[in-house]
Amino acid sequence: MNKAIENFTVLTTKYNRAVNKITGKSFIINFMANFC
Repeated sequence: MNKAIENFTVLTTKYNRAVNKITGKSFIINFMANFC
């Protein structure tokens, strides 16, 4: 049970990092465009 949760957490962390790399730059650009 703990092993499954551990694996899930690792996968989620890797997924979040990948998404952040892809969307991070565009998010900042969109944020600046909306508020400037």
